[in-house]
Amino acid sequence: MNKTRLIFFFFAVWSLVFSGAHAMEAGEALSDPHREARARALCAKVKCPTCQGQCIDDSNARLAADLRRFIRQAVEGGASDASILSALTATYGKEVLFEPAWEKETLVLWTAPFIFLFVCAGMWGYKRRRHL
Repeated sequence: MNKTRLIFFFFAVWSLVFSGAHAMEAGEALSDPHREARARALCAKVKCPTCQGQCIDDSNARLAADLRRFIRQAVEGGASDASILSALTATYGKEVLFEPAWEKETLVLWTAPFIFLFVCAGMWGYKRRRHL
């Protein structure tokens, strides 16, 4: 039992130490903390086109580093968040964003969880009424 606790403790400490690790290169951060926080928030919204399901802030891919630099240059240049994200979607497609926009094509994506929940609640209610 003691060995199990030691292994659990090791993995807990390991995950705490490396959970905040980002793939940023030295000197990549902006000098203004407000702009850096804005750039980080934007990087968290963008998927790496070469990695599967990983944001560009956590990716070590060369393309992710280029996209991080692009975002930081745009933030430094005074571009709005919407214009930065629209430039990225124009180049890499809508799939580059973790949260797709409200459009006709994505309506099913946004409403499917609620429809599923409604159907499950209806089935549960029907079964419950039937058994009473």
